[in-house]
Amino acid sequence: MSGWKANLLSLAGRLQYLKFTILNSIAYWIRGSILPKSVYKFIKKCSSAFLFFGDSEANKKLRMVSWDKVCKPKKLGGLGIHSIPAIQFAYICSVIFRMYNGCSPLAAWLKLQYISPWKPVNPQSSPFWKELCKVAADARNAFHFSLTTTSPLSFYWDPWCRGHSVANMLQGHFSGHNAEVQEFICSGNWAPPVNLPDAIADMIKSIHISASPGPCLLWNNLKVGSFSLFIKEFYSSTPPSPWHHLIWHKHSVMKFSVFTWLSVIGGLKTADALISRNIPAIPECPLCSSALENTNHLFFECNYSFFILTKLIPFAHTFFLRPNILQLLEWINDQDPNVRQLYFLTTCCSIYFIWKERNGRRFGGVFNSSSTTVLTIKKAIFSKVSKWKNYEKLQVLL
Repeated sequence: MSGWKANLLSLAGRLQYLKFTILNSIAYWIRGSILPKSVYKFIKKCSSAFLFFGDSEANKKLRMVSWDKVCKPKKLGGLGIHSIPAIQFAYICSVIFRMYNGCSPLAAWLKLQYISPWKPVNPQSSPFWKELCKVAADARNAFHFSLTTTSPLSFYWDPWCRGHSVANMLQGHFSGHNAEVQEFICSGNWAPPVNLPDAIADMIKSIHISASPGPCLLWNNLKVGSFSLFIKEFYSSTPPSPWHHLIWHKHSVMKFSVFTWLSVIGGLKTADALISRNIPAIPECPLCSSALENTNHLFFECNYSFFILTKLIPFAHTFFLRPNILQLLEWINDQDPNVRQLYFLTTCCSIYFIWKERNGRRFGGVFNSSSTTVLTIKKAIFSKVSKWKNYEKLQVLL
């Protein structure tokens, strides 16, 4: 993650490179082994440095956003990169599916060696199997069973009996620990062990046995589980972001939206953010030189940025007070659908070029007037909107 990749790729380009190249390689490694925590931490550190600084060895530079925030689906407030634990969780779920629905050598060996992932773990078991059992327990409510006459389910350990295992219901000894469900099905009917309590035997007899062959392990009652469904389950306890759809809209451009995302979560190195961390910085806004610099001021309390906004979105004059980013995006979300996507793109594009102008003034000594920046933004918007289906209707707004 260095060399030409760092020199030629933008922040959005590095994000795409991480998402579709580096993480795919990591996913391949995970298929063969469980990554040690030290390796996981090293990859996190290098990936974060590469994304934000373009140098995987820039470990001493200030990071404004934790890697755990980045590694979330966009709907949950992240950048859509899957974390290593999420990839590992999804892969192990797929292994569990192959154990029950496939006939590969790996599935046969795991069943023969360990019987069931819901069986208490032997301390001598391999790290991979221990992790598999942990995932099986965590995702237990998502796994569902369909009983057939050839189901390779463990009668005692698998939770096939209305979400419970026979082991949990008996809470005692049972002689057939290694028996399979199909051993207690005779001519399509149940023939449970005679030593089972009547209540458990009656519950078993009430479970339907399918006459047609098919997968015996289902994912949330779907016949086939998929990587995306497994990833969704991994993040199921994380609350959704209330603003993700405002940034990652239908016609969002990664180059622009990623800076809007950084602005919303406090990921930009504004003067107030640096000073709060005891890092010396010039406190005045370089765009207007009349107020302290912070994210809300830059977008769009500043005279410079608000002038740009009103030139691009004339209706912004109707605000009683100058809006911040989320207030503006929420207002746009209530507008006519024909212009909503255009204004979303305009806002994200404006944030990108205003921040670029701020950096040019702060570090490069380059000063562009607000009118020049407006023309630059309009040119960037036109290059994108000209490819939209309803471009002719939007021309009057450009």
